Amino acid sequence: QHGDQVKAKFGASNDLEIYHDANNSYVSDVGTGNLRIRATDLRLESASLIHNFLIATESAGVQIFFNDAEKFKTTSTGISVTGGGAFTGNVSLTSTVPLLYLTNSTASTGKNWRLSSATNGKFFISEEGIVDAVTLDHTSGNATFAGEVTATRYNASNTSGYLLREDTGSGYGLFKSSTTNIGLA
Repeated sequence: QHGDQVKAKFGASNDLEIYHDANNSYVSDVGTGNLRIRATDLRLESASLIHNFLIATESAGVQIFFNDAEKFKTTSTGISVTGGGAFTGNVSLTSTVPLLYLTNSTASTGKNWRLSSATNGKFFISEEGIVDAVTLDHTSGNATFAGEVTATRYNASNTSGYLLREDTGSGYGLFKSSTTNIGLA
């Protein structure tokens, strides 16, 4: 038994220390090389053994928990995240054909969407079951819509009746309706 501040030291140069300082416990690698923890099933748990913080299993992945609820998991195809994410920087999706799925967890009340891009410079927004609901082509500058397109008033209090704000070089839109003439200007 060791008292507080008494370090158990290991290695020819005392590279590994294990000790308690009256408030906290430490495992310190203070020398050269890496601190390696080896296990086929590694668990970081609460002192009571009731709560999991992290589980790493050989050939099966890593799970990270918050309040015993799994939030992050590595899988054979990538990662799985449960819950939301807050990012302070950019999020990048890099692939030869990148896809982003937006899935409504209440499938009976909503649609599932897929965002994708192709090597030909096109960006696609697809509703589940409909191929390419919207295609944006940065080469031609065209936007193609599948099916009916409904435009609503950009600003309900705008007396000139804009559907989408008129393009005046500020890049806010392209279409305008007239209060005396129905159609697009």
